[in-house]
Amino acid sequence: MPSLNSLSLFGPKRILMKGKSRSGKTAAAGSYPTPSLFLDLDGRWATLKKHFDGRDITVESFGPDEFKRLAEFTGRLEQGCKYKTVCIDGLTSFANLVLEYALTLKGSSKGKKFGVLEVNTVEDYNVENAGITNLLSFMKHLQTQGVTSILTAHLNVVNVQPLDKPMYQVRDLMTGGKKAAAKIPGVIDEIYHFETSNNELSSTDPIGYICYTKRGGEDYADTMYPLPATFNWTNKNFYDHINSYPGMIDVRKEEDNVTKVKEEHKIKVEDFGGL
Repeated sequence: MPSLNSLSLFGPKRILMKGKSRSGKTAAAGSYPTPSLFLDLDGRWATLKKHFDGRDITVESFGPDEFKRLAEFTGRLEQGCKYKTVCIDGLTSFANLVLEYALTLKGSSKGKKFGVLEVNTVEDYNVENAGITNLLSFMKHLQTQGVTSILTAHLNVVNVQPLDKPMYQVRDLMTGGKKAAAKIPGVIDEIYHFETSNNELSSTDPIGYICYTKRGGEDYADTMYPLPATFNWTNKNFYDHINSYPGMIDVRKEEDNVTKVKEEHKIKVEDFGGL
């Protein structure tokens, strides 16, 4: 068993990028080192085309009824992945894929219905929980291969009104069941929270893009890197921008060394399935 002194905080990471829709999550993920792979579940590949046309980014899209194909695809990546970055874009659509898969397996005669609509049951949300557990395991497998993985996630905003206190908002990761979402932050290395604001830096672009790396109010975030608690990355490459802060050059040098050691032990990957 290695001693604490021999363990490194650096190397490939499991990253959660969360925020409201169109807050820059996909654009931020697309800025990470290539070759990269996007498992497109949200249908947001146009964002990548707009900002990163010409970069070595592979996009593999999955429809709302293709959970089995996604599971088979990620299973092959666990055996060997040639990419530097893999992004699962995004969590809400992944949860919907799992729930749709659960309904399909039960069949129309066994599920509950509201009119003509099939309704998920408690059992289905247990399946969702298992699916997200497998997703987190997939990200861990990638990390052991020297691959950084990114999970994007939308937020579910709920107003809470205590009896004797002012109303406040809780913003959880948007999945079908709360149990599934609650486990994610505990096993992720880096958590970035994204927001938009009025852009005072540009007269042509009215939207500014803000990232939080530390908790701000009800919005949790966390980083082990020497980054400010919040920063504006409007009109900038996200990955290049975070690496421009003092102290990050030494961090990346250390991470490159860790990655090289992992690649020396990496298994040879066959070129399969159009990857």
